[in-house]
Amino acid sequence: MKTTLAIVVLFLAFVETQAQEQIKRGVYSFGGSVSYSYSRNYFDDQLFYKISTITISPNVTYFIVDNVELSASFGYSQTDYDLLVRDNKLRTLSSGLGLRYYFSASNTLAPFIGAGGLVMWNTLMGGAYSTPQWTYNVIGGLEIFVAQSVAIEPSISYSKIRTDSDASSIGIQFGIGAKYFIL
Repeated sequence: MKTTLAIVVLFLAFVETQAQEQIKRGVYSFGGSVSYSYSRNYFDDQLFYKISTITISPNVTYFIVDNVELSASFGYSQTDYDLLVRDNKLRTLSSGLGLRYYFSASNTLAPFIGAGGLVMWNTLMGGAYSTPQWTYNVIGGLEIFVAQSVAIEPSISYSKIRTDSDASSIGIQFGIGAKYFIL
């Protein structure tokens, strides 16, 4: 029993040291997320249309000072609309920058808050890409360090999308991502 307790204490001490090293100045990380969504929409109990979307969103980050991270993200998504009378495909390319602040909470956790901006271009049915659409977001989440260089990142974000001078939309998104840290 004493041996097991000693091993657990040594392990937790090691994890604490490692968790603090990931959010220090000069650390890089690669990460991102992959998501899929599907919905069937009904009107008067009749299937009206179906929507499915797949999104791939890699990113690279750098800690400019302790606990402050600068990120660059890139994204691609494809949305298929089955409107019963015809099928449509919407493709979106995006690129963005963000800034986050991390709080040192425990051995393996680091909550964060951040803000960012994203520019997107859309094409419908393979046509020309649209004029840029701008998205601004505020995000909060938690880095859960599952290994020395690996973290899982559940988050919630609030965003506003500006499509043109007269139109915009707002949304809330729940997500989960993963990161690989280069110490």
